Amino acid sequence: MVARHSNPERRGGPVFSRAATTCGSIALVRRRHGVCGVKRGVGASDFLNAAAPADRREGTAAQVALDGEPTGVCSQDPAWASVRPSLHAFLERRLGWCRLPTVSEILYVGPAAGWGFIVVCSPEAAPRRGRTDMDRDFVMCARNVRGAKFGSEPDVTRFLVVPPGQLPRADQDQLRDGADWARTLIRHAGRSRSQFGHILVFVHGYNTSQKTVMERHRRLRGDLEALGYKGAVVSFDWPSADSTVNYIEDRVDAKRSALQLVTDGVFLFQEHQQPDCRINVHILAHSMGALVAREAFDDADDRRDLAASGWMISQMMFIAADVSIGSMSASSSSSDSLYRHCIRLTNYSNRHDSVLGLSNVKRAGVAPRAGRHGLPEDAPPKGVNVDCSDYWTAIPTDRATIGNRAHSWHIGDPVFTRDCWDTMLGTENQSYGTRVTANGKLVLRAPVD
Repeated sequence: MVARHSNPERRGGPVFSRAATTCGSIALVRRRHGVCGVKRGVGASDFLNAAAPADRREGTAAQVALDGEPTGVCSQDPAWASVRPSLHAFLERRLGWCRLPTVSEILYVGPAAGWGFIVVCSPEAAPRRGRTDMDRDFVMCARNVRGAKFGSEPDVTRFLVVPPGQLPRADQDQLRDGADWARTLIRHAGRSRSQFGHILVFVHGYNTSQKTVMERHRRLRGDLEALGYKGAVVSFDWPSADSTVNYIEDRVDAKRSALQLVTDGVFLFQEHQQPDCRINVHILAHSMGALVAREAFDDADDRRDLAASGWMISQMMFIAADVSIGSMSASSSSSDSLYRHCIRLTNYSNRHDSVLGLSNVKRAGVAPRAGRHGLPEDAPPKGVNVDCSDYWTAIPTDRATIGNRAHSWHIGDPVFTRDCWDTMLGTENQSYGTRVTANGKLVLRAPVD
């Protein structure tokens, strides 16, 4: 614990003893003027005394108020619980600390003379100035842990913020408390007074390594942002083995992990939204990820506490969906919950998808798949099928694809990305520049200038 000087009035706020132990980092924040500086490995009083008098401004922490929360508490104070979320939001947004300090690492938060407030951290915190969580990738991982790495078996959900260029790891730099993670995600959803915010949850398919998950996640996020998307992208990383022969086992693990998509994802987002917070949650499910989504919604309705809450997502989107056509019928109990809890379900089909072909001996079932043949004729009205077959045949064969060209072409394709963004915006089918009606069916096409 950093000692406060016996005469705090001398500097108009808490004064730290020169005998105090060396601190990991100290941040002095000026009201309306951002951060003065972040130093590591210096004594608190030394840093206070070194601050240039000309840089000082009138005001105390009470005026900055940590987004309206009271200040002047120590990390061991009971009031800390109410201050900590706002402090984290402030440190992330204003100071750009790429790993937020934990409760035990923050030694003191309080007013400092001429400054907004002072944050004193232990050496273990070692916050670095640089890329913030906004530059990182949000991941919900339901895999087991082996050391600091993730395996391919089901486990509890862990909430991660993954640095650029890195893979998910179960270490202190990436792991977040679920509530803190959700609040940070919501702040990055791009909501404004005039626009809804958006959170897009990507659910990968079978035989998918974490390397491939992150490649698709980052490509999807980058392509959407290039179109003006200001929301957040989250990957739900369920335990899929990186092997084509594990189809049956992956289906079992998909079903075991499915409910976590709703309980630890959709519900967590809704729980931490404010009453006036306008954020739409969408799901984009690839291949066996469609099974994960369908089972998640069905399992959620089997739990009375969840079913009674009236929860909803906005857009459900399937690409190369590895679910049977019959299961997507209005008469099927398998997808009843899926349709009930979304505003619209859009299925992108491609009859040239060889992975979903009946001749693929690695597949367990023989029922035609929705990702290859489309939704059934008796799908509910909110079910929309977009046939991508003709568009896919026109894609240059030398275009790079993350995965099988016929099965995984969607992420990285500019026309699909635009169609996906229009879908999240709630665009009516007839208003899409990337769709046309042919023979009574919606067909994907390149926009006509």
